[in-house]
Amino acid sequence: MILTLCATLLACSLDFILIYSFEVYHPFIEDVWLIVSLAVIITFLVTPMLSWYLIGLFFKVDQLELEMAKIAKIDDLTKTFNRGYFYKESERILSQEDELLVPDISSFALLVMDLDNFKQINDQYGHDCGDKVLAEFGRILLESAKSPNMVGRLGGEEFAVLMPNARYVEAEELAEKICAKTRMHGVDYNNQKIFFTVSIGISLDVKSASTTIDGAFKEADMAMYQAKDKGRDRYMVFGLSNDSNVVPMF
Repeated sequence: MILTLCATLLACSLDFILIYSFEVYHPFIEDVWLIVSLAVIITFLVTPMLSWYLIGLFFKVDQLELEMAKIAKIDDLTKTFNRGYFYKESERILSQEDELLVPDISSFALLVMDLDNFKQINDQYGHDCGDKVLAEFGRILLESAKSPNMVGRLGGEEFAVLMPNARYVEAEELAEKICAKTRMHGVDYNNQKIFFTVSIGISLDVKSASTTIDGAFKEADMAMYQAKDKGRDRYMVFGLSNDSNVVPMF
């Protein structure tokens, strides 16, 4: 309705500009009412075309805005959230009030993960192969950690998953699932199957006034490096000894 009105007004304006500014008259059209009638007829013919043009223009603008918004938060290679959006959204989630504090439930679980020996893959097979590995790992994460979990690429071969209101066992189960899927799903490159593994650190914390995403990242990073030190291809929980959950490398 608004588009039609705008198009009608625009068409009327063009009609009167044409008639009065350029003196488009006809010997038989000297009566003002006949001139107005002509303007109405022209408007009736022009308005649908202008309406469709405006609709198409607004649709293109809307699509462009959606694309720009997507680019601003999605990592193009892995289809996960980029570092900036992941960090900002994590801060927002952690800042929300949460009155549900049930035993064995953390307000969140943060998993920080790093692909093992990724530099060697790049050096041996090239960056194209490395990009295929990153894209495949992004797919594994998005398939394993569905909403409301949030998946992000922090940079290079480092990724993170935020699990809101997760039970301790759920965080460990997800980490174990990611490790298992990663070691099983190689990528095809130059008629070879390239396999890779991941090390994961988990931060579990009940929300409090002192809880920050920075603190969670530090804890998860420490646990992740502990997993690297213990042989890679495994997960570790910050502050807990989970050697029984260590999976031998293949």
